Amino acid sequence: MNRFLNWLCKPLCEGKDDTIETLRTNLRLEKDISEQRLKQITLLEETNDLLQKASNLYWNRYVQMKRELESLQEEQFKIPDISDLVGERTLISNSKLYRAGYEWHIADSSYYTFSHYTWSLIMDRVHEAVQIQLIRWRPEIGDCDNWGAITQAFTSLAFAETDMDYQGAIAIAWSRRHAYNVVVTDELEFLLFEPQNDSWKGVLYDGEYDDSYATRKLFFIT
Repeated sequence: MNRFLNWLCKPLCEGKDDTIETLRTNLRLEKDISEQRLKQITLLEETNDLLQKASNLYWNRYVQMKRELESLQEEQFKIPDISDLVGERTLISNSKLYRAGYEWHIADSSYYTFSHYTWSLIMDRVHEAVQIQLIRWRPEIGDCDNWGAITQAFTSLAFAETDMDYQGAIAIAWSRRHAYNVVVTDELEFLLFEPQNDSWKGVLYDGEYDDSYATRKLFFIT
């Protein structure tokens, strides 16, 4: 009887053992897969963390470089502040700027004029700003007409920053051999200004003379 029962149960027991072993194998595989997935998730999280740190690093560096560039631009292109100098001024119509014997170009209907002393203070500040742009003399790019044009432009920007309604009466002027600037005072004097060295060369005089400041053309074009 026992022998018969053993014979009958043997296939069942052997099948049970196989099933258990299969289950164990499957469990081990699932465990391995879970561990692999966990490692992958951990790796992804670490990678994401590194990318975030790199992104923050690049962003911080970008912000730093942007600030450095803005600071450099402010230093390199600084509009002179003349707001404390323009309180006492006289408004004149453009008809008072015409003088016989010169070639004229006048853009606006009216301009502000100032005393010689005030113009001297204004042009000192303008010259300081222009010097940063034109560090040295260079033919065709840092010569007299560039100095005259940029000085007129910076003066125009300085007046624009004050929120006044009109520009100051400053022109770029030419003789037969030179370019420079002319400003008009509240006494209607036309003063010659040398923008390359921040100096004054007297009052406007006849362009028939053959020297550097014998003016022939005046352009009030700001």
